[in-house]
Amino acid sequence: MNSVRIDILNRIINKGGLYASGAQMFLYDESRGNDFITECFMQCHNKSIWGLWGVDLVLDIIRYRLMHLRTLYEECIHAQYH
Repeated sequence: MNSVRIDILNRIINKGGLYASGAQMFLYDESRGNDFITECFMQCHNKSIWGLWGVDLVLDIIRYRLMHLRTLYEECIHAQYH
């Protein structure tokens, strides 16, 4: 998942704008990079961001966030029963 995070952040950087600056700051910081992608995820409902990032990147951000949430869910379930 680390390489996917870095890929998404690099793609945001390549799109430019304010979000590119944030992505650059957190490119190699796993925890803060995940938090930044979560913030980006919160903007994915905004159709103007679709024009800036493109639908493919928006969908990849959504997919990444859902994978991250699933991992957290599985960790909770594992902790509950072990």
